[in-house]
Amino acid sequence: MSVTMSYAQDDKSVFSILEKDRDGGYQDKDSSYINNRIVDINSVLQIDLDLGEITSKLEENTTGLPTDIGEKIRKLTIALKERKKVLKTFDSLLNTYDYDTFKDTPALNEQWAAAMQQPAMSVVSLWDVSPYIMSGDPDDRDVSVRPGPTYKRAQIELERMTKEVEDFAEKQGIYVQFGAWLYKKNNQNTPLHIPGFDSIQPQTSYEVDRWRILPTPKQLADLQEASALAKENKDKGVSVLKKTIDIEVKQLEEVLTGQFNSLVDSLNLEVQQLQQIATDEITPIITEFEALKTSIETFKSSVKQRISYYKGLDINSALVVTQAITQIESDVDFIKNEGQALLTQATKLYNDIKASIDSTITNADALEGLAENIKNYLKTWLDTTLEKTDISAIKQLLQGTPVDFELLKFSDKVFKLSLKDLPKQADLDLYTAGIRQDGDRVAFKFQVATKEKTIYTENREVYMFRILPHIESTVGVIFADPLARTNVKTQFQMAPYYNLILKGLWDQKLRRKSVTYNRIFDWGIGLHISAPDFDGDDVPELGAGLVLSILHDYVQSGIAINVFTGDPYWYFGLRLPIPSFNIGSIPTSSN
Repeated sequence: MSVTMSYAQDDKSVFSILEKDRDGGYQDKDSSYINNRIVDINSVLQIDLDLGEITSKLEENTTGLPTDIGEKIRKLTIALKERKKVLKTFDSLLNTYDYDTFKDTPALNEQWAAAMQQPAMSVVSLWDVSPYIMSGDPDDRDVSVRPGPTYKRAQIELERMTKEVEDFAEKQGIYVQFGAWLYKKNNQNTPLHIPGFDSIQPQTSYEVDRWRILPTPKQLADLQEASALAKENKDKGVSVLKKTIDIEVKQLEEVLTGQFNSLVDSLNLEVQQLQQIATDEITPIITEFEALKTSIETFKSSVKQRISYYKGLDINSALVVTQAITQIESDVDFIKNEGQALLTQATKLYNDIKASIDSTITNADALEGLAENIKNYLKTWLDTTLEKTDISAIKQLLQGTPVDFELLKFSDKVFKLSLKDLPKQADLDLYTAGIRQDGDRVAFKFQVATKEKTIYTENREVYMFRILPHIESTVGVIFADPLARTNVKTQFQMAPYYNLILKGLWDQKLRRKSVTYNRIFDWGIGLHISAPDFDGDDVPELGAGLVLSILHDYVQSGIAINVFTGDPYWYFGLRLPIPSFNIGSIPTSSN
């Protein structure tokens, strides 16, 4: 028997991960740093193995271990970790006991007793683990139930149970493997070294720069491209953004092409055929068919309305174009969620028909064929229209490509460890993970096996982003509106810019909790430098000012001053979440 589990927050895991960031934000062991799905890209990950939980997995999938021994090991391990804290509480409370005061004020005595109850229960609960912890061996002189001796016997019992499990695993030929991979956005993966678990060579030490101010060679090249783009379009104003809207319209129109166009007509014919063989038993199935038909018609109508919205936009208005960003993101969620909902509804219809065929319907083949046909229609449409268009690329931008753990195999450099030799803790320093970027992941795989079979597998992925305060630079083009008389022929003029944006100073908790926030909704403020040509002589001027960046730099806006003339101007830049459109902010690498 083999059990595989992808870790979720509510599941009991055989290992926990404590993030130790470079600013020391983990000392209090706030829950934000333990078993979090997101860590800072330069952190150290402290991995702690839970022998009690490993033992519980062995109990579930093997025979020969005492009942609940895993739970007992876990309870004793936690109690012994808390021993110093509990004993300190006992001493503190005993030192505050004042008989005379409590005699005169019974309420204080009751408060003291209530405070003493909590640490006392921590000790008393250990007696339930085994009779030995409560009373010791028959010839043991120290049978005190005081906290100190109780913890001493708990330690002895934990060591005995641990040895029992280790001996059992050794006799059964059970071993453990634990590995990690750097999983990049392009689905490339690189095995990582976890001290004590493998002989893999660590990657060359690499720190993702938090405070880069000077542009990289790639950014300089991007700046040249932005300058050429601005020069080519300097007199077109915001009308150049029409290309973006046209792309979105084209993508939405593709949603309704091919198989989908004939879907509603097909449903009409199928409902008519069903009505010809209708019986009392089949009436609910006809109702389901009609409900699916209504859902598809509603979906189709909504997509058409979204197309009409873009075709009716006044693209000469900067405000309208900015608002379109939110609408495009709404389109992405709508197509993804509603498309899958239609397939789910069709699949349920098919399954309901199959269930009815066995007991009530005589014309089974025809009915099952109808249901399977419509289900396959939707699945084909979902595969060919959604998964192979730019909408799928946007979905990956928002969520990332799922890690394929089946492709992650342990090499012969990953040790096969007995429980006796299994390290209880290890540090994975992300400096040794090699070159990485925001959004890359570390994939973990823990496996318990014998030569004959896999007993238990647990998979987990951890996202890496720049969480701590850092400067992020962006290069691209803005649309600048001079607030003084110039030679600009339109309200806005395109100009290249270089921004230095401070992020992570105010929103670290959000950055640790939400992948979507890091990918889409993060924000920052910073310095802005641009090169407008307001006098129209093809010689760039120098502008400097402040920038506010929102929606992961999709929208950047601020106010600046023409250094040469002293005239102010305001500006905005856009980077819509469409892979084929990057005008307004050319994505840059932190490397």
